[in-house]
Amino acid sequence: HRFWDAGLTEGEIIRRLTNDYLVDQEKADLLVEVTQRQRPYLHSAEIARRLVSIYISIPFCPTKCLYCSFPSFTLPRPQLLETYLQNLELEIAAVGQMLQEQGYQVETVYMGGGTPTTLSADQLDHLLAAIWQFLGQNGFAEFTVEAGRPDTITYAKLHILRKWSVNRISINPQTMWEPTLSLIGRKHTVEDILEKYQMARETGFEAINMDLIIGLPQEQLEQFQYTLEQIHALQPENLTVHTLAVKRASRLKMEQQDIKSDETAVETMHCYLKKWLKHEVYEPYYLYRQKQMVAQLENVGYTLKGHESLYNIQMMEERQHIIGLGVGAASKYIHPADWTLDTVNNPKDLLLYNERIAEIIQKKKAKLTAL
Repeated sequence: HRFWDAGLTEGEIIRRLTNDYLVDQEKADLLVEVTQRQRPYLHSAEIARRLVSIYISIPFCPTKCLYCSFPSFTLPRPQLLETYLQNLELEIAAVGQMLQEQGYQVETVYMGGGTPTTLSADQLDHLLAAIWQFLGQNGFAEFTVEAGRPDTITYAKLHILRKWSVNRISINPQTMWEPTLSLIGRKHTVEDILEKYQMARETGFEAINMDLIIGLPQEQLEQFQYTLEQIHALQPENLTVHTLAVKRASRLKMEQQDIKSDETAVETMHCYLKKWLKHEVYEPYYLYRQKQMVAQLENVGYTLKGHESLYNIQMMEERQHIIGLGVGAASKYIHPADWTLDTVNNPKDLLLYNERIAEIIQKKKAKLTAL
């Protein structure tokens, strides 16, 4: 984006990437394609100064997946959960007041985790009401909630999300191969995924993301092809394809389990995926890399034309303030003059977050007033 801002042509940018940064030609082409698609959604420095996106962390899941390294927990005892939700609402209210006083506009909200739909219908309803009360004075261009685990989705919860104008959700299978779901610790079936996806459509959701992972243990091209056949039948607007990253904080790494990914098979799957995506008319619109990724690949978000997620673009390209609320949430404070940023993280420990909520709010107040 700095190259585009400086007025370089596509050819000049590709030459800089390949010659100066030693980027592979194929990856340079991908970077150019992705950033070209993002340009209409990025704001000028003057506009970016007054816009924010909000990330809200619900760090709870029914079970912890084998590969997961996020600060997420199985549901705690009811009193601890209620204390967390009360403190999260305090943080939402305080930040909402500060943003209003400072003249900021909230463009997008993203509720992730964990799996936010692990909360009960009543808890979701109360939390979404608070988000609109304190942050939604001018509405949101996009409001995403991760409903990633199908075993947490009910009609009641979907109707509550629609009631509060959530217009984008994620239903994340990771794979449609049943033995792999069991292996990685997912307590649901492929049939559950298909059923809950249909429920979301019936409830009126017109923007659905699905996550897949290439390189899951014991999967080969045959299993991946089967997964893509199922995705073809569903036609989600967004498809995020991750490459397995064996992170230090994951059970996969800590337990040293004797289940490894086949790098040659991963590369074969990736080649097949590229052809499949072109045939299905999915276009890449954001990407990022992590350490310890199998076959040195990347995570790429794909979209059907016109369904790009604004939050994902802003989060990855760091051209807008991102205010993170809740356990483990990161805030990125942008300096539009040179597009540098400061990152401030909330505690990853649930008890520490609850104990330090006043301090967390005070730090955010100091940061926002200093911008």
